[in-house]
Amino acid sequence: MVLRNFFDLGIIWGDILLRHIVLWVGFIGASLATKNNKHINIDVFKRLHKGWSKKIINLIINLVAAFVSGYLAVAAYRFVLDEKEFESVIFNDIPAWPFQTIIPIGFALMGIRFIISGLNALAEKEEN
Repeated sequence: MVLRNFFDLGIIWGDILLRHIVLWVGFIGASLATKNNKHINIDVFKRLHKGWSKKIINLIINLVAAFVSGYLAVAAYRFVLDEKEFESVIFNDIPAWPFQTIIPIGFALMGIRFIISGLNALAEKEEN
């Protein structure tokens, strides 16, 4: 901001780098939120049931979330491969695809964590 306002200069690649850093932080944060079961979810079905039915519903919800995350991981992987094939660059001659690898990795980690969360919920002891 100082360079732009006072010297009519700027870091041309700063905006692009910042976008990719936000992407990485966002996916790492989403993966951690999934691990700690702090992600956004709709739990109306879980609140209405108790015992085994609640465990089964929780398992189904987590498996559906894992399926969606896996589907998005595959789509993101294809996207990164396309970026590599078409030799997209961020700035200068720096390829874009290494910076975008967090997208399929993040979705894959979330999918795995949803599966683990569903299986852990199934194995939990019932509350009295």
